[in-house]
Amino acid sequence: MAYKAIKPVRFDRQYSIGETIPDAVVDPARAPNLQAMGMIMPMPKEGLPKADQRPQEITSDDGGVNTPADAENAADEAAAVPAEAKKAKAKT
Repeated sequence: MAYKAIKPVRFDRQYSIGETIPDAVVDPARAPNLQAMGMIMPMPKEGLPKADQRPQEITSDDGGVNTPADAENAADEAAAVPAEAKKAKAKT
């Protein structure tokens, strides 16, 4: 079974993220440990990750647009930002 590099890893040569690693270069005894460390992922024969191993798309109620969250203090109240902090000039 071939593997896919999840992180950069070196066997017979350096493999980049997403690169296919031939099964001949991965020691079968070490493969489960490498998978547990998140270094490699087994690939089915058709070359695509298994359905349960594909990244899941996470969307929110705002249509999937990532926006920064409002600053909060320890009491989960919105934190006020002083006006002078917003318009601070760089020292020259």
